[in-house]
Amino acid sequence: PLVWLMLGVFALSLPGGEWALAPWIFLILWAVSGTDQAVEALLVALVLNLVNPGLFDKSEAGLWLRWLVLGLASLRVGYAWYRNGFRRPSWFRYFLLFVIYTGLMAVFVSRLPTVSLFKLLTYCVGSMVVYFGVQLGGRRDWGLNVIAFGAVLALLSLPLLRTSVGYLLNGTQFQGVLAHPQAYGVLVSVPLGYAIA
Repeated sequence: PLVWLMLGVFALSLPGGEWALAPWIFLILWAVSGTDQAVEALLVALVLNLVNPGLFDKSEAGLWLRWLVLGLASLRVGYAWYRNGFRRPSWFRYFLLFVIYTGLMAVFVSRLPTVSLFKLLTYCVGSMVVYFGVQLGGRRDWGLNVIAFGAVLALLSLPLLRTSVGYLLNGTQFQGVLAHPQAYGVLVSVPLGYAIA
């Protein structure tokens, strides 16, 4: 389902122009339809946010709607967590210490504390949505989904090896269907590592 969702969202992005909001509206509706769907919407929103600008037009409204996807996905998973009795994982106190320490460093050391705090907030909310969504949803085979997700990103990028679009950022480092070589490397390496393990 995750691969088909990603391909469907890419297909909705192709027309551009007036249709540029269509994939985001679809992801918003998908995020509220279930716990597993909330996690899937968040992962596909990440890819859509990082898509190569040479392939799809990015709408300005999409930059704001991605926050709505994150917020609604967190509310959907939070509701499932509430219905399940608010059980905290054993590692939660360590995660909380990390958040407090990183937040203090963001305030006192960062040159842009507001940006750093928003990054921390996004990381925390995204992490919790994925963790609790996978734990509480449980209807998906997440291992297979993650492997297929990375494989499809790699396969979609292959045709761009011989084009300038695949190297659009700086002309030398391959970025494939994503907007940055580092993003491509990270998003493909996690499923590959999981598949090898």
